[in-house]
Parts: sequence; structure tokens; C-alpha cells
Amino acid sequence: MNVLVINPPNAPFTSKGILIEPIDVLGVASCIAVLGHGVQLLDMDVHRISPQELLSHAKPHDIAVIIYDYHIPLHDDGTLAAVQDIARQLKSGGAKVIIGGKTATYKPERLLFPGSPVDVLVSHEMEPALETLLAMKDWSPDSLQTVSGIAYLDDGGRLRRTPRTTAPFDLDRLPMPDRRLVDLSAYIDVRPILSSRGCHMACDFCHVPEFWGKWRYRSPALVVDEIEHLVAVHGARKILFLDDNATVGRRHMQEICEKLIERRIEVAMGCLGSLGLFDEGMMDLMFRAGFRWIHYGVESGDDRLLASIHKGVGADAVRRIVGRTRARGFRVRTSWILDLPGTTGDELQRTADLILELQTEEIRLHHLAIRMGSGFYGQYGDIPSTQYIHKGTQNQNLSAISPDGIRQAAETLAAKLETGGYAIVRHPDEFIDLSALQQRAPSLKIASLCPMRYGLGWEY
Repeated sequence: MNVLVINPPNAPFTSKGILIEPIDVLGVASCIAVLGHGVQLLDMDVHRISPQELLSHAKPHDIAVIIYDYHIPLHDDGTLAAVQDIARQLKSGGAKVIIGGKTATYKPERLLFPGSPVDVLVSHEMEPALETLLAMKDWSPDSLQTVSGIAYLDDGGRLRRTPRTTAPFDLDRLPMPDRRLVDLSAYIDVRPILSSRGCHMACDFCHVPEFWGKWRYRSPALVVDEIEHLVAVHGARKILFLDDNATVGRRHMQEICEKLIERRIEVAMGCLGSLGLFDEGMMDLMFRAGFRWIHYGVESGDDRLLASIHKGVGADAVRRIVGRTRARGFRVRTSWILDLPGTTGDELQRTADLILELQTEEIRLHHLAIRMGSGFYGQYGDIPSTQYIHKGTQNQNLSAISPDGIRQAAETLAAKLETGGYAIVRHPDEFIDLSALQQRAPSLKIASLCPMRYGLGWEY
């Protein structure tokens, strides 16, 4: 079976200043390849391919798999229309079409309806259903109803969904992603890996616990094998753990670090971490192993707001944890949501004050995206909101501050940060010319009102 795996084009195309290889798409494609199928991975975003140009870039294929908003939530809402156009192009070429990701999971009716070019939607984890589907000769409704975790149309054109499997997918079954399926030179100089799925927390703004389930991991030896391969074969100098929360399992991270040190693998690494699980001994070990950067999603500087979203830490804990992290030599990124539900002017000011007090090397300011699968989606799902994680505008009627008030507060904060030596970045294209960025901020202190580039200032 020949399978075309597609990373759809963002709308507009993602800036080359932040483009990182789509590790989630690459992982699915690699899984399909080890099952014995021929695979072409077509990253329409990095190569700026429109749906109308798709077939001229595609090799002959029997099945096409479109992966839209699976692990990395970087597609803007305009991508949904592109995905539908892509499916129509693929169907015109005679392929069976499968789509997976958040929309396929939570809003299947947006992709699957009478006359739709889509054959099957896969909800939640794609790998088990894909293994079954790609082995099937018969895709009739009677056969599809036996596959767990999918949606399809019955003979009457009605949308049918099968129950999701209750057993979590064993991540040790995932092969090492085959980077030969993409052109690594087309992306920024950071190689992402995924060592786990899920999260132990239940923050209301986050979709991760519902979509992926409880936190679980790949065996440390497999993770270190991949890191070693990236360094030895692909010349990686910077590696990002793009897990939603890489520091959940203390023993897991400890074993990874010990093996990195034992094998003398020299590479700068970064990860997304949990404030509530900060451990000084673990941070020391991570630094010894090569970790130089960590991202903490702080979200707010106000204790009431932090408690309201079930963040699990307060402002004083944030001060202590960020300070102790930076004291160990880590470059720290903090991210902040400006318009959490119910935010007052005083609460937003407390957030601004804490940002100015912490002075982390990287600061990301953004608005709330009401993501499918999150607690807020269940509460506010009827409010129109982009699914793009880097939402650029305020949701109406959620905070106690007007959009103009939020905007003015952000600009006042940005001006103070700029006075303090930060480069204020408003568009990801500004990350294309790093030398120009370094001239604006010699110490690479960055405050961004847009998606940020990974790998800034990482040195082993």
C-alpha cells in the first residue's frame, strides 16, 4: 500500500522564522512505514504548496492521511478550509482519505458530511486505528464499524462514530522518527522529539489531558537512542523535548539524564516543564546532561486567577521556582494569558508586575484560545474562538476588561520591557534574521506578542 501523509498548509503559511519540523506528522508517517507501506510525507506548509498544487507534488498513492492539529497546535483556523480542499483534490485522484487531529475528534461534522470527500476520521491517538485501517481491504460501513475510535458515513449518509479504545497506546511501539522523510534544512536549527504524551494536571485552558489522557512515556533508553542518533547522524546541536510536559516523571527524566551523561552525548536541550513539579536536584542533573532552556506556562500573576484555572501554584511559588531555575544557568521562557475569564484590571496589573519582576529571558504574551477538549471549551464552546494556540485577539465578554483595555495594558508592558533591554517581537518573520535581533537585544532578551522561535541562546 502506498500512503501519502500530509502536513497541511497553514493559512497563512507559517513564517520561516519559527518553522520546526512537524514531529507529530513525522511520527505518524514513520509508524506507517514500519508497517511495511510505502510512505511519502508532504509538508505543504514548509514548501508553501497550495491545495490546487498538491497532486503535482504527490507520488502515486492509494491512501492519504491528513494530520491536522494533532500534537502541535500551530495551524490557524483558515487551515480547515484548506484541509477540505486538499481532501477534494485527493479524492479526485482516486485516493481514500483519512483525517486525524482535534477537529476530527471533537467536531467530525465539520469534515464528514453527505458528499464529503473524506472516508474516515480518526479520533484521539491515530496509530492504533491507522494500523487496522491500512490492513483492511474492505472499507464498507459494516467493516468500518469494527474499528475503534473512528468516524465514517453509513450507507444513508449519516455520521457514525465508534467507541474509543480504553487502552492507552504503548509509546514504546513508536519507531524512531525517520527524518529522511523530510528535508531538515528547510526548518530552523532545532530538532524536536516527543518522549511522552498527556499530562497529570487539569488546567481549564488546556486540551492535553482530555485528548491524550494521563501522562505516560517512552522508555528512557529509546529516548536517548533518538537523541544520540540526531547528534551522530543529523548533526543536531539543539534538541527540544516538545512534550506537553516533559518533567512529570521524575524517575523518567532522571534515567534519561543519567544515560546522556553516561554516553557523553554533548548537545544543548530544552523542554516544556511543570512549575508544580520543580525539583532542585533534578534541575541540577538536567543541566549536567545538557538541558539549557525550559518553558514554564505561568499564565497569570494573580493568585485568584491561578486558582480559578486549577494551575496548582501561586505567584510566590512562581517567583521561587523561576528564580531557582535561572540560578542554575537555565534560560527561561514564561508564557502568560492576558484575558483569562473574569480578569479585572487589578489582576492584569499584578500579572504585568510579576512579569517585570521576574525578567525571564523570554516572555510570551497571548490571548486565550478556547481549545477543543479543554475545560473552557466545555464551558464556553458556543463562543466563537480560534483553535490556534497563538490567538492574537481577545475573546469577547470573558474578562472584565475591554479589548482596548487589554491591548493598552499589553502595549504599556511592552514599552517597559523594551526600556529594560528586551526586543519586542510582533511578527515571527523577525526571527528569520537572528543577527538583526541580536543587535536589538544583545543578551537575546525577547518579549513576544506572536509565536516565538525555539533555540535562541541555547549553548551547550
